[in-house]
Amino acid sequence: MQQAQTETWMYDYYYIRMKLLSIGAKYWIYDPYGNLAAFCHHKPFKLRDEIVVYSDESMSYPLITLRQQNILDATAVFAIIDVPTNTILGFFGRKYWKSVLQDIWKVYDPWQREIGMVVEEKGRGLIRRFVPGGRLVPKVFHVHVYGREVGVLRQQFKMIGDEWELDFRVDRDRVFDRRLAVSSALLMAIIERHQGV
Repeated sequence: MQQAQTETWMYDYYYIRMKLLSIGAKYWIYDPYGNLAAFCHHKPFKLRDEIVVYSDESMSYPLITLRQQNILDATAVFAIIDVPTNTILGFFGRKYWKSVLQDIWKVYDPWQREIGMVVEEKGRGLIRRFVPGGRLVPKVFHVHVYGREVGVLRQQFKMIGDEWELDFRVDRDRVFDRRLAVSSALLMAIIERHQGV
């Protein structure tokens, strides 16, 4: 299982397929070859949100937990935890008042030092918020770590749910952990959808 888990996070490209349910949504995470790499079934309406990524649809082996840290102020901070080792991989945090014109999430290392950002393309953000029908414009996020772009998250609308393309091929040195890469896309897909922006 440890070897399989390591192989899950060895790729530079993933895509996520989402299916909306009456309560919550399911997310299938695929590797570049179309193989199921991980699975997430998220149910909303919890006081403190927690998103769990499993190895497959049986949900018997958790891989990653995205755990909300604070529910009392105008922030959304999630700790990204590697479940098999119970190790914090990093944090993602969003301050709502800074994200009026575009969605911006900050990236922190395990010691909560800021190392980068996940930033929505500003033009798309403006259109989605202020132009009639703008919510039909797919989102695109650029991931920056240690002063350079390491990947792109692209949303695609489908009839029964969204799809997200995760492209980290420019990160040849693999400075951005692929577990964090997948977690960032899930946050964009789940949290941003709940906020309706």
